[in-house]
Amino acid sequence: MQSKSGTPGGGEVFSEAAWFPHALLFLSMWMIAGYFVMGRAIHADVPAIGLVFWRSLIGAIVIALFFWRALAREWRVLGENWRRLLLLGILQGITGHVCVLFGLQSTTAVNAGLISATQPALTAFAAWILLRDTLSARQIVGLVIAVIGVVPIISRGSIDVLLGLDFRIGDLLLQVAMISFAFYNALVKRASERLSPFVALFGIMVATTISTVPLYGWEIGFAEQQMSLDWVTIATVAYYTIVATVIALAFINFGIARLGPARAGSYFFLMPLFTSLLAVMLLGESFRSYHVIGLLMVSAGVYLVSLKRRATPRDP
Repeated sequence: MQSKSGTPGGGEVFSEAAWFPHALLFLSMWMIAGYFVMGRAIHADVPAIGLVFWRSLIGAIVIALFFWRALAREWRVLGENWRRLLLLGILQGITGHVCVLFGLQSTTAVNAGLISATQPALTAFAAWILLRDTLSARQIVGLVIAVIGVVPIISRGSIDVLLGLDFRIGDLLLQVAMISFAFYNALVKRASERLSPFVALFGIMVATTISTVPLYGWEIGFAEQQMSLDWVTIATVAYYTIVATVIALAFINFGIARLGPARAGSYFFLMPLFTSLLAVMLLGESFRSYHVIGLLMVSAGVYLVSLKRRATPRDP
């Protein structure tokens, strides 16, 4: 008997084991939790747009160096999908990571982690809009609960903040980013169907770099905060490029390609736990009662959304 890779020995190859995409998604959540905590820690030292530009450019270069054979093999398909990749680059870079980093200038990493937990429910909603994935009544209820769960977080548990619409701009920018990432998660599955994970990621990184050029030009010419060559900047760019971009996004893309956007998106349910733990330990942030209320509501909503409607023979 032969494995799927064509080698003797029977059974699936390591990378196709049923648990493998789940393990990669689990690890990617820790990596992205570190992204939020580091983004808050360095918000006064490293400018947002410059960080997104350089992590995308260097990330694309790193992928090209290690996966040039795959790029040469799939170059034509990569070119045929440039419009989709450009859209993914904008969703990930401009309305995604730029909004996250600007948001972290005026809100906490704990808030960022909790707001990011709405992503699974929003991904299921985006998949319903774009891919016509069916949403059951239970999933719709879960979606509503998850979104409502953000209210106590962004209102800081105060009815006066809610009635006066006195929200932190950072919290609102983070929610915009989560919506953007949700549509990215829904759309990246189609790109992954025709391209291997690292080739697709290379195309997205190039597209992100190109789409952020005008904004980076504005930042260089007019913003007070500028990129500087010091150890804080180098360490931040290195983490964002290698860990939180190349590795984490490749793991996420792989998981989405194998499990689908809704099931893979449910792993973002772990984000508030991991981010809050790191933020409390490393930044000394507080975890308040309204955070608990929001976390419970978002978690309950995500749980309802992520429950499989019905097992099929094709499910991993």
